[in-house]
Amino acid sequence: MKRAEPHSPLVPTRGFALVVAVFAISLISAVVMGGYVVASRQFRAGGAALAVGAALYSAEAGLQASLAAWEPAEAAELAPGATVALGSGTLASGDAYEAWLTRLDGGQDARAAYYLIRSVGLASGPRGGRRQVGLLVRSQSLDSVCCAAAIVASGEVAVVEGGHVDGNNVEPDPWGSGSGSESVCNDERTPGPGIVLAETGQLVNDGEGWVEGQPPLLSSGPLADEVLAGAREIRARLLDRADKRYPAGSDLPELRPAMDPRGGCLYDAANNWGAPKLVDHPCSQYFPIIYVPGDLTLLEGGTGQGVLIVDGNLDIGNGFEFYGPVLLSGRLSADGPGTKIHGSVVAIGLQDNEIRLAQGAGVIYSHCAVQRALASSKLNQARPLAQRAWLEIFK
Repeated sequence: MKRAEPHSPLVPTRGFALVVAVFAISLISAVVMGGYVVASRQFRAGGAALAVGAALYSAEAGLQASLAAWEPAEAAELAPGATVALGSGTLASGDAYEAWLTRLDGGQDARAAYYLIRSVGLASGPRGGRRQVGLLVRSQSLDSVCCAAAIVASGEVAVVEGGHVDGNNVEPDPWGSGSGSESVCNDERTPGPGIVLAETGQLVNDGEGWVEGQPPLLSSGPLADEVLAGAREIRARLLDRADKRYPAGSDLPELRPAMDPRGGCLYDAANNWGAPKLVDHPCSQYFPIIYVPGDLTLLEGGTGQGVLIVDGNLDIGNGFEFYGPVLLSGRLSADGPGTKIHGSVVAIGLQDNEIRLAQGAGVIYSHCAVQRALASSKLNQARPLAQRAWLEIFK
């Protein structure tokens, strides 16, 4: 007779292992799924952070590129409250930026202006990324007290044989006056003296030369001293920042603007002093600081603009035209029809600063030419404010 197995009615055993297995699998699956979700979100968050960081670096690159490419003349001509695009660029990583410039001041202070450079950085890649930052900058211009007349000198000024001096603050033709285009000068065109002489100076006129201005001739020791002091200060501040340096005794060939293969202005070309008569030329906004530690001869014609500093004698002929201030330590001799200086000549030397204009050569006072040249000086490069200049823009 077969004996029955003992059995407890309180603890069922069939299917228990299956339930435990299913529960364990579910628990493990939930843990794995949760880990996957967390890791996936962290991965996406990390990728987004990298993209946003890349966009921020691109926006910063836009600020720095805008400062490096700052054009003082263009910034000075920007109307209060106006905004202009500064350009865009792409970094080696493929990230890009776009930058704009807004003038913040009201334009009342002629010696200082405030601007906001705004740069938007755009990260490359599928996740993208966008950040916008700004930089508050200040641009301080040089005081043009040095150039309040067509000629300022403490020596002899000879206007003979058809030479002429005009202090009526004439706007150069290529810059809007009489050309039918909008003026780039924004100048009140207040007339100035033709010639300002120190007490030791004198004017020589053979009757064939002419001098105009309000007044044509002003003998004023105090005014001359003030102008000469201002010119010497500007010379000292600009000397170390000269764009063009030539050895003493240089005899330069024809000066003309030059372009690089990409169609931009070739600033390094030795005979490129800007393009004052070509308003649409890439070099029209190039106003170099030119320095010669001795004598300089310009007898091959051409044009130039900027600030010309000659620590010696300057000979000009053959129809050469210059736009801007000329700070001269020695003598000036200019002759020939079409030979003109649009701006101002200041003889800052203490001796032998004779100025001679003959055979149709002239000096024509232009406050606009002086201001544009000084406003484009490297001393007028924008600089961030001392405090709280950087800001992030959320828009």
